[in-house]
Amino acid sequence: MQARLPTLFVSHGAPTMALAEDETTRFLQDLGEQIPQPEAVICMSAHWATGTTSVSSGGQPATMHDFSGFGARLNACEYPSPGDPALAARVCDALQGAGIDAGRDSRRGLDHGVWVPLKWMYPQANVPVVCVSVVPSGGPAHQYAVGAALREFAARGCLLLGSGGTTHNLAAVNFQQPDAPAHTLAADFEGWLTEQVTRGATQELLAYRARAPGAVWNHPSDEHLLPLFFALGAARDPAGECVHRRITFEVLSLSAFRWQ
Repeated sequence: MQARLPTLFVSHGAPTMALAEDETTRFLQDLGEQIPQPEAVICMSAHWATGTTSVSSGGQPATMHDFSGFGARLNACEYPSPGDPALAARVCDALQGAGIDAGRDSRRGLDHGVWVPLKWMYPQANVPVVCVSVVPSGGPAHQYAVGAALREFAARGCLLLGSGGTTHNLAAVNFQQPDAPAHTLAADFEGWLTEQVTRGATQELLAYRARAPGAVWNHPSDEHLLPLFFALGAARDPAGECVHRRITFEVLSLSAFRWQ
């Protein structure tokens, strides 16, 4: 039997990460090589937001180019990973069994929050992917409950992956200086988040908007951090580790976290 896989949260950055070769994409490449190849990936992306939880159930999900203004080369990128309708049905059943209102969507493709990091982790696009939507109205507690309902899938060969951003104040991004020193509010928030994850301080994390320094400034809306709570909920041990730390454009964190 395959060993239990870790659960992960990664920051997917801008869509241009699909074409970049830098320390973050090298980290994602190494991560894909270090973790035993999963039977499937169950991914919650910040870019699929719904009113109630939805699970992608198509057999061949399309590569979504859910962005504009990045040029023809990026628009030509494809990530032809298969879906897994049978796994999607089991995921939906597990969610409903935990009292979570959930349904299936056979037409949902892979948005860039899904395929951009997976392109680096599994470049052969040979690992089936099932997506789970984020429900912004449910806040951190709902995404945590979704992850907890799917916790045992990590022991069945599935990689549970949250994809978003540890900070996401696009209005403050310094597009002229990608290597500018980190803004104090971004660095303080990331430091607090890392400390709480390392401590396994679940209640502190769930209440981050009230307790973290600069929480609302870093996340004017919190859909990009919500997938972290999916990964935390799916973890067997709430104490995790920061496995990648980087702030670009002064305020945009590309940090990643891992739990067992």
